[in-house]
Amino acid sequence: DGTHKSWELPLAPHNGGIEPDWEWAGDEAAARREAVERVSANHQAIVKFAARGAGTKGLVPFSAPLADPKATPNEAVLQAVDTCLQIVCLALLEGTDKYDTDMVK
Repeated sequence: DGTHKSWELPLAPHNGGIEPDWEWAGDEAAARREAVERVSANHQAIVKFAARGAGTKGLVPFSAPLADPKATPNEAVLQAVDTCLQIVCLALLEGTDKYDTDMVK
């Protein structure tokens, strides 16, 4: 969130040389389409990974529970997580401007 000055918006290109350059993706719209394409190509694995936060812990405790490689996803939330991921992808493609007033209500 930038409160500890670890980063600030807008982000600097290449994060001062630390991050890879995303200029190959073209303009912002092309980069958003690329992100949606990558999420879409692997959406089932991403949904299962995200559902681990509501799942059960692995056998060996980890200091970062959401990074637990042995955690099991909660099957009951898979559909909800999938729907949320689809909404995020839709927002990447269409933007959120036309929905901003609905979200305020």
